[in-house]
Amino acid sequence: MSVPASRQWHATELPVTASLGEQTFGDLVTWFDPKRPGRQFGAGAAASGLVIFERASATEPWTARSFASARPIKGGLTQFFTADGQALIAALADNGHVLLFGESLSAGADGPRPWTSTDLSGTELEPNGDSTPAFVGGLVSFSYYWNGLNIAGTDANGTIWSVWWSPGQSRWQVANLSSITGAPVMVGGVTPYLTVYNLEGGKKYNVTNLVGTGEDGTVFTTWWAEGGVWQTANLTSIVAGPRLAPGSLSTYVTEWNGTNIAGRDLSTGELVIYWWSPEQGPGNWTYSPLSAVVDGGRSFVGKPTGFSSAAGPINVIGRISDGHVGRYVFEPIGDLGWFWRFEEPSVLAING
Repeated sequence: MSVPASRQWHATELPVTASLGEQTFGDLVTWFDPKRPGRQFGAGAAASGLVIFERASATEPWTARSFASARPIKGGLTQFFTADGQALIAALADNGHVLLFGESLSAGADGPRPWTSTDLSGTELEPNGDSTPAFVGGLVSFSYYWNGLNIAGTDANGTIWSVWWSPGQSRWQVANLSSITGAPVMVGGVTPYLTVYNLEGGKKYNVTNLVGTGEDGTVFTTWWAEGGVWQTANLTSIVAGPRLAPGSLSTYVTEWNGTNIAGRDLSTGELVIYWWSPEQGPGNWTYSPLSAVVDGGRSFVGKPTGFSSAAGPINVIGRISDGHVGRYVFEPIGDLGWFWRFEEPSVLAING
């Protein structure tokens, strides 16, 4: 199947950071800013702090800038936004503290903006008697339409923790979500997804899920519906689906509030999607073994990344065993309807 020119994949090398006197390490985070259309962003950890990659459009060159950190970064970067559009990045420091980096909103819409950093543990948590959770394996983050901000993860015991702030709170606080919900031990961390429903009168209703696996690959979600209490559900039991490899889960929500959990089958390594849509009714989850049923589909190694575009197509991207990038996409094909297909962007890409 040919790829239209307007959808041609490109391979672009980020600028060498030697000009900054150092290299980034660990995984990068990338994002688009909905209030600054066209601009593209990435961030990575470096010895002196945070490196921000940015370009004004897909045809412009990338730039790299370095910003000092309140403490040396160990890793675990995660990116999210405040309700008024400020880009934030949370990270783990060398001593286990939680760091928060914020992009300035006062520098105008055009051009690069400065970033500042705060040691949340040292300035907000520990001075007020809260111990910083001993996070392992990185952080995740999410925010609410009322500007509630959340940084979450698990510790070495598989306990789910949240460092959170909400308007009306005088400071950031810590919550042991496993203790609150009775969640089982989580292996391989958790991954979040949020759904927002529009109600009559312009009101909104938010549901939050933190998804992970137990020691045997059983998929659990620890969830909270606005106005309610945190709870835990066994999705593997509800779906009657396969157990998934710990640390392989990725979540995403479609434009129509369909919820999806992508991961690798613990037994076969095949890519599996647990999914639900509003048309199915409450609790009626199902699953699809994608790499087993899509023509030419290949299994991923490591953790996939899933996302839904504003135009509708669903994407699940990951690394395959030969080092290439693989992509499953659910999209309309001519007048035939919507179908899943598989491609290898790193093979199809052109330089530039």
